[in-house]
Amino acid sequence: MEQFDDSEMVTLYESAHEADREACAVRFDGDVIVVSYQDVVYRGKAIGEGHWRLRSVDPRGEATLHRIAEGLFLEGYWQEDGLQGMWRIELGKAD
Repeated sequence: MEQFDDSEMVTLYESAHEADREACAVRFDGDVIVVSYQDVVYRGKAIGEGHWRLRSVDPRGEATLHRIAEGLFLEGYWQEDGLQGMWRIELGKAD
C-alpha cells in the first residue's frame, strides 16, 4: 500500500475560468485508489495499468484518473452534482 497524505489537487470547472487548489490524500492499495479531501472520498478500481474509474457517494460523483508509471501526477475528468471539469493531483511524499 502507498499513502500520499500531503498531496495537492487542482480542480478546473468547465463553467469557470478559475481553478481551486486544496490539500488531499491519495492511497493506492493493489488495484484500488482512494482520494480524499475535506469530507469527500472518491474510491475506484483500476481499469487498466495507470487508469482508474472512481465514484463518490456524498456528493454523488464519478471521475477518472490516469498516471504514468511512478509519475508524480494524476490527471482526469470528474462530474458531481451537475458540475464537471478536470482535476490534477500532485502526489506528496509517500508515507
